[in-house]
Amino acid sequence: MWMSKQTDEIIRRWSEIGLDHTIKSKTGLRNDSFFSAGKLRWILENVEGVESMARSGKLATGTVETWLLWNLTGGQSHVTDRSCASRTSLLNIHEGEWDLELAEELGVAMELFPSLSDSFGEFGEVAEGILPGPMTHRIPVSAVLGDQMAGLFGQVCWNKGDAKNSYGTAGVLTVNVGDEPILLEGMNTSFAWSSDGKFSYESEGVVFFSGKTIQWLRDNLGVITSAKQTAEIAASVEDNGGVYFVPGFAGLGDPYWDRNTRGSIMGLQLDTKKEHIIRAGLESLAYQTMDNFNLLSDTAFALPSLKVDGGAVNNDWLCQFQADILNVVVERPTEVERTAIGVAQAAGLAIGLWTENDLKSQWKLDRAFEPKMDSSTREMLIDGWNDAVKATRSLPPRRYLS
Repeated sequence: MWMSKQTDEIIRRWSEIGLDHTIKSKTGLRNDSFFSAGKLRWILENVEGVESMARSGKLATGTVETWLLWNLTGGQSHVTDRSCASRTSLLNIHEGEWDLELAEELGVAMELFPSLSDSFGEFGEVAEGILPGPMTHRIPVSAVLGDQMAGLFGQVCWNKGDAKNSYGTAGVLTVNVGDEPILLEGMNTSFAWSSDGKFSYESEGVVFFSGKTIQWLRDNLGVITSAKQTAEIAASVEDNGGVYFVPGFAGLGDPYWDRNTRGSIMGLQLDTKKEHIIRAGLESLAYQTMDNFNLLSDTAFALPSLKVDGGAVNNDWLCQFQADILNVVVERPTEVERTAIGVAQAAGLAIGLWTENDLKSQWKLDRAFEPKMDSSTREMLIDGWNDAVKATRSLPPRRYLS
């Protein structure tokens, strides 16, 4: 999603007619090809016959959960929740409704769009024949949540100021900002969830390349054969040897949101070894998280700790370095795949299978990583990272041989 640039011309067009502020103030999102509105406009402009069919009500659209729900219910439910809808650049986050005026300005046919629902409730029932075997009882679909929102719920970050970070292919710092949206420069704001007409909001700092950076070291450079090796390799050298890896392969995400930046590895010397580059790649996950964490701490919330999840946090070295560079406690739960758990817990809560207290008791701490790094080392490392990011962003656009 974040690597697709085919809608950039549309995004520039919207920017040139002055829609950047309108989109941000209404939807909480920046005007960027990352989000759905530009992708939909591209389809309407480039696929013959689609726009006329859309305007006449012959087509339907939605983000991935809408498509899944449509298929689960045998085409009976064309619905989404506000957490997913708020990632389209078409939902007014203040009102919790599709913004028809904005859709008109963007040239998007709202006839295509699903109806809106609270995140917890009745979305329909699984149709006969979808699951193997005979249907012996009704199976309701009782929760829909976006990716990071489900992770936030699964980490029991239900109160204003609760924060967690996911380390997946991308990395995302997510904080519960309460029952009113807070529009922060350098981050995106969306619905966290809604229930019984009550709204909860979250702000996100998106890092495009988190675990994907480690995959690049494995698949493109061939310096590792598995992600599990990185902890031992990082610990095998005394420090990063002055090497910094800025993984701007598709630009930099929050808080910079510089889509023209390219990746760089800086600080190479004659005694640099592959272990230093691997360690620098692993450190980049923590530094990018730090950039968003510090933005939140400086402008909105003092964050005393950080919950973490995603496959990469099985790496003890990464978790310890994250705690050191943030100078806060990093808390890893026993089960790190919180997104799937979160939406399952929300579904059970919606039908009374368990209570909020039950869910709180299900979250178990595996390990708390206490910061151990001295302040002078921390400041030196952060200064080096900031210099590397600044230098990377100043590089000229990529050039190719003809």
